[in-house]
This record gives sequence, structure tokens and C-alpha cells, in this order.
Amino acid sequence: MGWQDRDWAKWSDDDCSRFSGGGTIAVSGALLAVVASLVGFVVLARPGGMSLFHLDQPTTPRVVYGSGLGDLMGRTVTCTSMTFTERGGQCSAWTPVLAGQRFVRAQQLPSGSGCSAADVDEHAGRWICVAFAGARNS
Repeated sequence: MGWQDRDWAKWSDDDCSRFSGGGTIAVSGALLAVVASLVGFVVLARPGGMSLFHLDQPTTPRVVYGSGLGDLMGRTVTCTSMTFTERGGQCSAWTPVLAGQRFVRAQQLPSGSGCSAADVDEHAGRWICVAFAGARNS
């Protein structure tokens, strides 16, 4: 038997209204509370909205460590990765210093460390050796 042959499928609109209690939809208080909570969360979490959840706080660090300030295509940058040869050091990675950030010169490597590549440890504020001269990668 298909659904069209069932008794309830043959009800008129008046029959349905009498069965459901008058045609109005009853919404529980719990459902209203959930909807209101979701709307409130969306409004408060918007970047232009109130910052109750601090979702719009910048995730960029306030201090950028590096070798010194430079200009790369109109942007203020600092060197954060270097390679070293007999002829000296050469920057291999530049990091932009964004508005609201402060540049601090990173603590240098000890002289005679035999380092062939170094990166800035942004948490410690110092250069760390990532490769030694004469070391082979296996």
C-alpha cells in the first residue's frame, strides 16, 4: 500500500488543522534559546562587532627579531635566515615587519661557531645554527 492510500494522506486541510491543534506551530523554549545563542555568538564574533571572545585579536607577534631593518620592494623587512660561506653571510629569507610590530636585533651567534646556516628563533630572540660547515646530510 502506497502512502497515498493511507487514511491520513486523504485528510483535508481542516482535518490536519483539527489534529494538530489549530494550525499554529509550537516552538519550545529550548529551541528559542539555542537560536538566540547562535545569533548572539555570530554578532559578537564579527570582526566589526563587540570583542567579547577576542576573536579579532591579531595573531602576528608584537616583536620581530632579525639582523637589521631593510627595504624590499617598498616593505620594511628584516633578515631571519642566513647562509655563511668563506666570503661572508648572505640573507636567505626576509620577514616583513608589519604595522604595530616592533623590530629588535637578534642576539648574534658566537664567533667561530662553524655555522653554515642560521635562523632566528623568534621566541628566544637569538640566532640559532641549523647547519654546520662540512656537515653532510645523509
